[in-house]
Amino acid sequence: MMKCTVCKKEATIRLHRHKAKFCNEHFIEYVYRQVERAIKSFKMFRKDENLIVAVSGGKDSMACIEVLNEMGYRVTGVHINLGIHEFSEKSEEIVRKFSRETGIPIKVYYLKELFGKEIIEFKRPHTEKICSICGKLKRYYLNIIASELGGDAIVTGHNLDDACSILLGNLLFAQVQYLSKQYPVEEGEGKLPRKVKPLIRLTDDELKQYVELRKIPFVQEKCPLSKGANTIYYKEVLNYLETKIRSVKAEFYFNYLKKLRPYFLNEEGTEVKYCRVCGYKTSSRSGICYVCSIKNELEGSDDKGPY
Repeated sequence: MMKCTVCKKEATIRLHRHKAKFCNEHFIEYVYRQVERAIKSFKMFRKDENLIVAVSGGKDSMACIEVLNEMGYRVTGVHINLGIHEFSEKSEEIVRKFSRETGIPIKVYYLKELFGKEIIEFKRPHTEKICSICGKLKRYYLNIIASELGGDAIVTGHNLDDACSILLGNLLFAQVQYLSKQYPVEEGEGKLPRKVKPLIRLTDDELKQYVELRKIPFVQEKCPLSKGANTIYYKEVLNYLETKIRSVKAEFYFNYLKKLRPYFLNEEGTEVKYCRVCGYKTSSRSGICYVCSIKNELEGSDDKGPY
């Protein structure tokens, strides 16, 4: 019989990377402990702050809002229905049901109403991938919604596997402009609340086991538009390495933060510019942010905005 590392009772879960086995009770404690450690070590937020949690309906975001609520943090979920046919309908249904059953507030918004177009009908006249477009639109509207709701921080469910796959891609293609931003906390500027990732110390598999143990509903299907995304291949490589080198994901990511990230930090800083149309931060030379430039394209507008 497999015994719990903590209490020596029968264990139900084995964590290879920690050489540990847990019963249900102590596995849940392990998850809370890892989240609390991430919050404190990276100074993410306080108990008295308003947290706006991005809730897609996937296991990570569902686990994130449930864990933070259980730990006594003030959370409000935000779900954006992207209009991806049955996938988005099912995601919204699960999120609404979870909110009703737990009493955790989750507000639902529709990309069609926010932006004027659903992601499924969106086509750019160049090679930019749909996942990139979708991500930029979600970040933009999460910023707006979080500001309107008086949020102190935007919380996302990115886990260790997500962080490692993004880091691997940025290193492979020498994306220096993104490597300095590879951090679990992005400080807010102007209208933008800070963004935090409290699940950064937990793996994909650990979170899957957590939601199953806690019987948290989640969308099990992958987004139908994500097929062929590079991050899928990066995760496969990292999972293979983890089977050969114990805890390699954690070593890869946290050693990067500690030893390599300082070399990519821009000591002079970057000039902060704000969109002349909507007032949000942009790095565009034109002074118009990504989302507003898309709107201008779609509307055939030459409007440069009021700013």
